[in-house]
Order: sequence, then C-alpha cells, then structure tokens
Amino acid sequence: MMPHHSPLIKRSILAIIMMFAFSFCMVPLYNALCKATGIDGKGLLQQDSQYTAGIDVSRLITIEFDSNVQPSLNFLFYPSTKKAKIHPGEPYTLYYHMNNLTSDLKIVQAIPSVAPPVGSKFIKKLECFCFQYQDFYPYQSLMMPLRIVIDPELPSYIHTLTLSYTLFDLSSHS
Repeated sequence: MMPHHSPLIKRSILAIIMMFAFSFCMVPLYNALCKATGIDGKGLLQQDSQYTAGIDVSRLITIEFDSNVQPSLNFLFYPSTKKAKIHPGEPYTLYYHMNNLTSDLKIVQAIPSVAPPVGSKFIKKLECFCFQYQDFYPYQSLMMPLRIVIDPELPSYIHTLTLSYTLFDLSSHS
C-alpha cells in the first residue's frame, strides 16, 4: 500500500527532472532569443582581423571587463584586467583565464553581453574565445585571448562600456 504522499513525491520528482532539463536548454534558448531580438550583446559578431577604421585620439573610452560562471560549473574564469582606457579605433588585447577545477572533461562556451546595450553595435571582436566551444580537460588551465576595437562611430554620450562574459557548461550537449 502506497503512502498518501505518493502523488506529491511524483510531482516533485517530475518538477526536478523538468528543471534539470530546462537548465540544459538555457544556452540554446538564450542564443535564439538574442538572435531574434538583437539585444544583450549578441550583435557582437566576429569581425575581420584586418579592421581598418581610423583611431580617434580625441576620445578615450573606459571599457570594463567582467566574468561570470554558471553556478553549477566548477571553473575559475576571470579577465587579466578589469578596466582599460582605449581610443576608438585602437585594437586592444587582453586575456581571460579559465581553469577547470574538476576531474571531468568540460565543454564550455562564453556568452557575451554589453552595457549599455546600444554599445554592442560598436564593440568589434577581432579575436575571441567566445566564437566557439572550448574543450577543457580535467584541471586544465588556459589563457584565452580577446582582441577588440571600439568603432569610432560610438555615440559621444557613451564614455564607459562594460563587456561581460558568462561561462556555460555544454558538456551534456556533446
């Protein structure tokens, strides 16, 4: 004879399974939403590494670099610098440090966002670890390059941009 809590337990287990499945769908859903709306930094597309816009030496833009890790992912992920001042049109390179703290192979991808959102149209990524999935072996540590340039057409009222990356675990999607 089943206890009277059986329906509640079954619904709770089903809810847990659905939440677990939903968490694995987050990256593809996020990508689809950003592609459809064009917001949240997803306008940052790979640019020609021979970017030729002129450098605007009359302006300095502060760019802040941020990093976040999906809560269930046991990784270190941080930029080599938190802030830089660069002229629009001037290429700038920094590195993001990534370290797999687990004994498992992890497949990860960093998803960018920009604040203010209008700034995403003006940050051109010449080289970025976010263009493709990254395989990380157990306890592997890498420094991943990010090479950007701010388009000189950036509106004059914008003096600071924040480029943030969130690292997601895609290991279950492989």
